[in-house]
Amino acid sequence: MNNDQQRQREFIEKLLAVQQKRQDKPLSKNEQQEIAAQIGLSDADWQAVQETYKAHLLRGRGFLSHQNYDDAIAELEQANVLDYNSIDTTATLAQAHFERFREYADKKDKEAAISYSKICLNQNPSHNQSLKIISDLKRKPRKINTQIVTKRKSYIERNLFIILPLIIVFGILAFFFLNSPNRVKQEEFPVAESTEEININIDEEIKKVASDYPPNKNIDFNANEYEIPIEITDPKLKNLEWQTESALVTKYNESYKVELIGDFLVKNAEINQLKIKLELFDDKGEIIRTTYEEVVKESDLTLRKDDLIPFQVMKYEKTIAPNIAKVVISSSVIEQEELNEALTYEPSPKIPVTWAQKRPQNTDIQLRERQSNFSEGILGNGFHRITLEIENTGNASISLLKFQFSWFNSAKKLLGTEVRYGVSGSTSKLKRNQIRVLSTTMAVPKVKEEELSKLTYQVEVIEVK
Repeated sequence: MNNDQQRQREFIEKLLAVQQKRQDKPLSKNEQQEIAAQIGLSDADWQAVQETYKAHLLRGRGFLSHQNYDDAIAELEQANVLDYNSIDTTATLAQAHFERFREYADKKDKEAAISYSKICLNQNPSHNQSLKIISDLKRKPRKINTQIVTKRKSYIERNLFIILPLIIVFGILAFFFLNSPNRVKQEEFPVAESTEEININIDEEIKKVASDYPPNKNIDFNANEYEIPIEITDPKLKNLEWQTESALVTKYNESYKVELIGDFLVKNAEINQLKIKLELFDDKGEIIRTTYEEVVKESDLTLRKDDLIPFQVMKYEKTIAPNIAKVVISSSVIEQEELNEALTYEPSPKIPVTWAQKRPQNTDIQLRERQSNFSEGILGNGFHRITLEIENTGNASISLLKFQFSWFNSAKKLLGTEVRYGVSGSTSKLKRNQIRVLSTTMAVPKVKEEELSKLTYQVEVIEVK
């Protein structure tokens, strides 16, 4: 086990230890980041933990869809450890126990399904799935009144000799009516002149529906790699402008991947949470795949006008590639407050930035401090929560930007350093005049509570491309 894996394992163990002490209140994302910072998890380590969480969740959902309840629950429990505060994970875990209880009637599954559902309701009192699970499991089976059934049966048996002749009489009358010469013939009613006329009408309707998703004639579906268009028509996303950097389909022998890289530019709104739905369409207008992606997690951070939200997603399928013609983006969950276009913000104070090496030609940045505060962590030592605005003031796009943060006490003694990425290689480039927000929590070692208010920090660029 290497050092990175050891830190990730230590992080998970710390999460379990702290969460067991406060079952009534799940750890927030900020508190998880504090623990990560205390252990010394880098941004790459933190991202690895998040990817591990997603993998457990996806496998759990996959097993559940195939009624493999044991493996589904095992995977979902691992995901739940890594993000106990996720209502999606907890709800899926409740559903898995609920379905296994219906299959095997194990009382422990019933109790677990109710317990996990209650956790969801603590976070969202109107969570419909959890309300349904608890209601179904607590509903008592309805008893059949056998006395009423017996009485009805006896009544029918006693009156059968009256009912049967009536049925015979009605049958005879119906026969004479249908064969009566005065009856209006079916041919007197207007009908289509031929079946061909009906088929033409149906074909026109089919063409009308298909025309809503016309194939893109500019796409060469035989190519091993090609660009696909991205469409957004959801009115809820009117305050977000999508900017595509790349949208590629890459085909292999018996598999393919779809990778989207770009940014959401916040326009006239403040965004607190954003989860989007991605739909992949083929060249006939059929939906190939639907997936949901979290872009902005619910937190204390508010993204505001002119902020950039980098977004990157890659989906891999082990099957022969279909003809993917476009991607449609719509909102799944969005918390936003629309603003008056005339609203302006007070400029955040500028902070100095130094360069570890000579600043490259045509490359420059401006940092502004939107938020900065020091606090005592739940595991001791100190923590620095900071939100910076990073503006590209140079003439070249930035594909990688790596910072080193340093902290000093009142005697100017160096207490520690941490590394953070303002732009990472997996996200979109930071282009000229664009502003991206870096919000992070870092551990400050060897500091007492009474010294927190006297701490200072410096930011240095240690790598840029």
